[in-house]
Amino acid sequence: MSILVAIILHNLSTRSQLSQIPQAHKGKVSGLCFSPDEGRTLLSCGVDGNVKLWAADQQSQDAVCFFSLVFFFVLEPFYSH
Repeated sequence: MSILVAIILHNLSTRSQLSQIPQAHKGKVSGLCFSPDEGRTLLSCGVDGNVKLWAADQQSQDAVCFFSLVFFFVLEPFYSH
């Protein structure tokens, strides 16, 4: 069972909601980072292994760019001497 998680942006000084990105990730959001260009772009990553780039200054609910993280593990045989 996956839990769809929303990202909600607030203006803390006015205590108002700026925008909402429903169903941003499947599971917890583990990181958020705004771009240095006045925060117009938001990068999010989640425990679902996805990294998404959002246009934070628009009401669009679609990611601008989407990356899926894939991890490869190389297992070497264990030899005892």
